[in-house]
Parts: sequence; C-alpha cells; structure tokens
Amino acid sequence: MRQLQRSCRSGVRRFGLLIALAVLWPSAAAEEPANRQRQGNGGVPVGALPDIELSLRSDRNAYAVGDAPAYYARSSADCHLTLINVDPDRSAVVLFPNGFEQDNRLQAGRELKLPKADAPYRLRLVKAGRERLIGICSEASQPPPGIVHDFERMRFTLLGDWDRFQASVANGRMDELADARGRRAGENGRRGHDGRLRQLLPDRQGRAEITYEVR
Repeated sequence: MRQLQRSCRSGVRRFGLLIALAVLWPSAAAEEPANRQRQGNGGVPVGALPDIELSLRSDRNAYAVGDAPAYYARSSADCHLTLINVDPDRSAVVLFPNGFEQDNRLQAGRELKLPKADAPYRLRLVKAGRERLIGICSEASQPPPGIVHDFERMRFTLLGDWDRFQASVANGRMDELADARGRRAGENGRRGHDGRLRQLLPDRQGRAEITYEVR
C-alpha cells in the first residue's frame, strides 16, 4: 500500500498496499465521500435483533500507483471492527486493528478514519489493478475466524493468499461449529451459550466491501 521514508516492521512491501512509518507525510485524504458501498450480509442474528449495518468508503473511486488513500467506516451499533485489504495479486493483510491502533472498538454512528491524521504510519498503493477493502464488525471482541494477531512480532497481520485463507477457515470452522453445536445439544436445557460457542457464534455481525482501481 503506502510508502514512506522508513518502512515499519510489517513485511508488507510485497503486497499491493505498502505500510510504512510516517515522517512529515502530508495528508491527501479528501473529506467528501467518493467510493462508498453499504451492505448487510453475513452475520448471525440472535432472536429478533438485526445484523449490524456497516458502511465503508474510500476518499476516491480510483487511484494511481504511489497514492496514499484514506478509508472510512461507520456502523449502526457498537462493535469491534476489522479491516482487511486484498491486493491485485489476492494477497491479504489486516489493516485494522494493527500494532499502532490495537483498540478496534467502533461506536455506533461515529465514523472512523484510517489512518488517523496523527497516526505514526501511512499507506501507499504500489501495485496497479483492482484492490478490495473488506470490513467485518462484530459485537464479539474476538478477531474473525482464522485471524491471530501478534503485534509484538508484526505490526500488521498478514493473511497470505486470500482464497487459501478463506478455504482453510471455512474447513476448520465447519468442524468447530459442529462440535460446538453437539455440546450445546447435550446440555439438556442449559440456558445461554458457553464461552467457546459464544466465540464461534458472535451475537451480531455486519460486513461490507468496497473495490477500487489502481492505475
């Protein structure tokens, strides 16, 4: 993605989005919404509660290689936000939370900007092609399935090939869900969910995605 004078310890240079430490980098984000998409797919409803409505946008619809984009997110309910970038080569990296901004709580109706104006890093697009930004916002505080952060070792969590990552999560997740549901069935009327099942089936979740061209 983004590039600056000193690279941070993220190892993201091989991806379409380079993340680097910011040294007097001027802000290039526009205030008016440009690339915006909202969708309420996914999520596991509990009772009559609706899924969380998540809205994502970028400051422009298209970029040139070397540009420094800005992203914005807003939700209809308090939740924990994860933002994943998938570059033109289908390599994925978690942009938020990260080692600089580990608190990923998003308040209902309050728009989050990434990166913040005073963030110690900036993002720069380094590959031409179509990029995707995927947002997942959940009431559960645990990261989405398959994502394990280790910010002491890596400021930004690398997921590798996006298709392989999704396939591995789906395969492992199906087994975990089956085990959890089996345990729940044997509880003989025990009220509520145990901690493990609650982690597997978060109360509510919202998902959204935007795409944009890099030329």
